Amino acid sequence: MAAVEGEGFVSAVAEGFVGACTGATAAYRPAKWLWNIPTVGPYLALGTEAIGIVSGAYAGAKNGWGDGGFW
Repeated sequence: MAAVEGEGFVSAVAEGFVGACTGATAAYRPAKWLWNIPTVGPYLALGTEAIGIVSGAYAGAKNGWGDGGFW
C-alpha cells in the first residue's frame, strides 16, 4: 500500500482492463461500419474489435507496470 499511485502487477492489471475497455470503445464505430459488408463484414468487424481490445490492454498494462513490483 506504499505506492498508492500504482506501479507494478496490480496497477498493470487495472490499467490493462481500462485500456481494453477503451480499445473496444475506440474500435466500435469502424467495426459497426465493417459489419455491413456482405459475407466478410462480420469477420472484419470482430477482428477490428479484437485488435482494439488487445492493443488497449497491452498499452494499459505496459503503462501500469512501471517499476515491475507487485504494487
